[in-house]
Amino acid sequence: MAGIVWWLLDVSDLYSKFVAPQLPEDWVMWLQPYAVYLNVATPWVVAAIVIWAVLYTYYEVEKQVTRDPGIPRNLREFYVQSVPYSRFDLQSEDEFPEWKNKTNAWYKETVDWITENMSEAAVSRFTDTYTNTIRVKNSAAVNDEHDNLVNSVNKIRSNLKDLIENEAWDVKDKKE
Repeated sequence: MAGIVWWLLDVSDLYSKFVAPQLPEDWVMWLQPYAVYLNVATPWVVAAIVIWAVLYTYYEVEKQVTRDPGIPRNLREFYVQSVPYSRFDLQSEDEFPEWKNKTNAWYKETVDWITENMSEAAVSRFTDTYTNTIRVKNSAAVNDEHDNLVNSVNKIRSNLKDLIENEAWDVKDKKE
């Protein structure tokens, strides 16, 4: 096998059989002494090209497979921002409208970011508040809507944690 490869790489032989007959006579006389150097250099040139091709291919594949570090970083920020909305910290029902507005603003900002930077499946996963959910009534809630929203936020935080831990959701859908 190595003999076949070496025969294919024998540049002086290829030169004398295929290139030299096509060249004018005075060119052949001038190039002939340098054909010997081609045999010595060819394996090194081929090795350099093969190494470059392997490294370039690895780089391109790795670029497509590796997770963008900005995705989990931003998801973690959204996760931390959600802490005030996941607790029953309201003292009275008067605080509820402002808390609800802030909760909805956080939710909308997070959904918008996921829509822009991740896949539609990730948005669906993030917004799913009904799968594997056990709703528990908490006496610390100022009203039923507050209780439902805190339970939903906690489920959404769980979904957000899944998005942080699993890069399968990262792939942005290609729109044609």
